[in-house]
Amino acid sequence: MAAAPQWSPLPFSFVRAGEVLALGIVLPLVCAMVVVLRVYTRKVQGQDLKADDWLAIPATLGMFGLGACLITGYALGVMGYPTPLPYGSLCDNRSFMSPLIDVTIKIEFAFQICQVLTMGLIKLSVIYFCRRIFIVYKGSSMGWTTKVLITLNFCWTIAFVLVLVFGCKLKPWLHWAPLETEMIAEYCGDLRSPVLAAAISDFILELITLVLPLPSIWGLQVSVGKKLGITGVFLVGILSVVASVIKMAYFIIVLVQPYDAGYDVNQTVTTMLWWGMLQAGLAIIAACLPTVYALRKSMGTKSLQSLRDNLKGSFSWLQTSSKGTSEIKDTPLVVTDNSLPQSSGGSAAELQEVYFAADGKVMLRGATARF
Repeated sequence: MAAAPQWSPLPFSFVRAGEVLALGIVLPLVCAMVVVLRVYTRKVQGQDLKADDWLAIPATLGMFGLGACLITGYALGVMGYPTPLPYGSLCDNRSFMSPLIDVTIKIEFAFQICQVLTMGLIKLSVIYFCRRIFIVYKGSSMGWTTKVLITLNFCWTIAFVLVLVFGCKLKPWLHWAPLETEMIAEYCGDLRSPVLAAAISDFILELITLVLPLPSIWGLQVSVGKKLGITGVFLVGILSVVASVIKMAYFIIVLVQPYDAGYDVNQTVTTMLWWGMLQAGLAIIAACLPTVYALRKSMGTKSLQSLRDNLKGSFSWLQTSSKGTSEIKDTPLVVTDNSLPQSSGGSAAELQEVYFAADGKVMLRGATARF
């Protein structure tokens, strides 16, 4: 009697079904909560929602799309579960296509498109946020750098969505057909290169976006300790970059394998998608954290009822915010000044607005809030 075949091992561990379900449910809800707090912060500050805020909203909707993909895969018994094999010799991945693998690849196809859109929106939100808080003179390095990055990220998003959707021209079903199907060579060509290119370029652009505000922060005329504190708030995004590195490494390991490598398709795809969703969720949280950072004091002093009422009010304000004109034209960067009176907590000071004068020097103007 022939022994049951075993899938070829890969040099990384697979995520389990419970982890798939947990991430698919919890992470979109956390991202939605953070974005709601961001909107609430704008209301408290008396500021209109601008491009950075509006872009975060559809990015969060994209997170629910990613979560729906993982939850669907879990419910259908393909995400987080090993691919069953019949008894006999190990099947060639080029020709073996069970109904479960077919479902997995369809989910992967939808997930990849949604992920490209989500990551593109998140990176654009961060770049517009940097333009908003660092008020620079015309022709400054920050000004043209952000314009270049906006163009690159916009083109990256559109290009990879089109490549993924029309990678097999007008026959998308070929994406989940057996690889030995003759029409794949005619209509699709190499299906791996675009996926690998998207993973690598996504990491590069995310890393550039992460370090974008650092030169401006370290050009502020404040103490080193305060610069480190501000930098720490922005560098929470490094967690997303780490997830991006892991995802990229997994993609490289898998996509350089020959088609007949014989690895477990369902568990391999699940693991790569899981890390991709974690990357996107951490990126949204990191993008919103600098804005909601000022709320940490009020969150500890307001009652739950008061906070809930304010959050409800923020939704109605959301519908009309784009129609009004705020007296505050740009959002101030959060920095501290020891010369101001200390709050009752002893370690906190008032927030200051940072402005870049026409000669490039940094100026502080007025206290805006206490935290």
